[in-house]
Amino acid sequence: MTKQPTPPYKKAALKPLDSFVIEDGFNIREDMGDIKTLAVQLKAAYAKDPYSIPAVRGHKGIGGTVVVTDGHRKIAAAKLAGLPELPYLPFSSDILERTVAMATQNAGKDLNEMERARLIERISFILKERNADITEKEVRDFCIASIGCSQSSYYNYRALLADNVSADVQELVAQGQVSSTVVRNLAKTIKEPQDLTNAVQALVAKVTTSGKTT
Repeated sequence: MTKQPTPPYKKAALKPLDSFVIEDGFNIREDMGDIKTLAVQLKAAYAKDPYSIPAVRGHKGIGGTVVVTDGHRKIAAAKLAGLPELPYLPFSSDILERTVAMATQNAGKDLNEMERARLIERISFILKERNADITEKEVRDFCIASIGCSQSSYYNYRALLADNVSADVQELVAQGQVSSTVVRNLAKTIKEPQDLTNAVQALVAKVTTSGKTT
């Protein structure tokens, strides 16, 4: 568990678990990962020093609540562990800053490639909603700079959301069985969704049999 550094001018405050509000649809992650192991780690860390736990980040909600930006897994694991509270640090309420933070402020489970693709899609939507005249290049450059990906990775992620990429293929990417690079390269020449799905599944089966990774 990586400890999240606390800036010297901000000290974390302990907040009751029931004060944290999970905003429906905000968290881009579909897989929360191993919550049971994290729960054991948090329980042990809390017993030694609650402030050693990386702080949940969010902004003030109604009635003293905190709308969570970063810390969804931590909260779920803390509830499982029966902890009464977690450290909290304030974060911006701006939706663009909060969305970017899912990739940059995360102190827990990293985003997989499919989640990064959906993150970029959401950032793109917010930027275009705020500025109808923004160009695709400006969107691309903002995404690359804000979430720290390369230009090739950016286009790989965008390719995962193309019309010919089926939900089955996206699930294989999310599971780490095939990379976005492989899918993008195949999608350039295989335009029919079912044909692309068959090609990716055949490749995954071949790789699984040979014991090599994509």
